[in-house]
Amino acid sequence: MLSKLVFGFLIIMGIQVSAAVYTPVLTETQEKIILNRLNDFCGDSWCEGEFNLTFSSVQYHKQDNLDFYVIHFAAENSYVPNQPLNFVFCQINEIELIQKIVTSDDLHSRVEGEYELYNQVNSCISEKLTSK
Repeated sequence: MLSKLVFGFLIIMGIQVSAAVYTPVLTETQEKIILNRLNDFCGDSWCEGEFNLTFSSVQYHKQDNLDFYVIHFAAENSYVPNQPLNFVFCQINEIELIQKIVTSDDLHSRVEGEYELYNQVNSCISEKLTSK
């Protein structure tokens, strides 16, 4: 009887864990985690310079069997006063990495591979803002 209870518990837990890890739509709290990480990292690196960047949303999308997140941000040119904000978005294909970040037990430590997310965002920002 005990083995059946343990087995049943493991099956239920397995379903719950896989649902938590592979649910690509972010909760409001998870979205805030990603935005805080991006804004914190950005302030210490590529956000200092010509543009002041503020990340505002992370949304899951699925199109033509491709899963990705779209990260929206505002960019203000620091050298041109009174210029309207540029609202820009980047497509990020790091679905599993973003899920790894938001489901980490220690939300204050970097997860393995996290800098790949920042590299993708940095490449997108460079491409979008230098082409204007």
